[in-house]
Amino acid sequence: MDLMDFGVRNLPPTLFTHNHVPLWKPEWGTRYRTLPVTFPTDKSPAGEVFARLPLMADGLVHLDTDPDVTAIAPYPMKIEYFAPTRNNMAVKREHLPDVAVRRVDGSVVFIDYVPVNEQAEKPWIARRTRILEDHIAAHYGCAYAVHDELCLLAHPLFPNLKAMWAHKATPLDPPEVWLVTEALRRCHFPSRIGVLKSALHADEELREVFSALDVDGADTVYTAIMQMCISGELDIDLSMPFAATTSVTARSLRGA
Repeated sequence: MDLMDFGVRNLPPTLFTHNHVPLWKPEWGTRYRTLPVTFPTDKSPAGEVFARLPLMADGLVHLDTDPDVTAIAPYPMKIEYFAPTRNNMAVKREHLPDVAVRRVDGSVVFIDYVPVNEQAEKPWIARRTRILEDHIAAHYGCAYAVHDELCLLAHPLFPNLKAMWAHKATPLDPPEVWLVTEALRRCHFPSRIGVLKSALHADEELREVFSALDVDGADTVYTAIMQMCISGELDIDLSMPFAATTSVTARSLRGA
């Protein structure tokens, strides 16, 4: 461990609480280059995040489906830093990141979402990124990153994450889904999606559950698997498009 690493520090105490007030919000009626969208997430105390551009919403899909991400603070704080000028002077600037993210190990990452074409048009963004990486590490004990389409929209990772997010748990889920989740906890792992589906559909105790829930064509086992991956109970192979042969392993539980 680096002896100079004093951990996360100097952050507002309300950053990941209900008292956090985002330092930016869309002014409805104002014309934006890209349309801000509302992204629902339980990882923000407000229950939602205003994504200032579609790429940011794509990034939030990554964060919302990552079980190692425990909290998201949108437009968290203005960071003051010094940037060098052409005449070897330094000018004071400030920057408002798109999000601050707290991970399960307590570490914090500040993230900006910047499209590839904008980075190409503004080469100074790369210089600012390097300065912010060093400044945020030194003054806050946190990391800083710029995410773009190259890392967010990669296939098959992003389509898989969108599939997971589409099945995330909501208060409107029928209570029977919990019965399926409990049955999955009794399964043996590692396994595969198709094997788990077959095992649970063959369970006599669950037949009435599937009869009640599958009238709309929903695959309850698949939904439960996705929800358990989001919560961190299961790990799933994201390197190939989801299919019956996709491997599923136990993360914090062990199959009986």
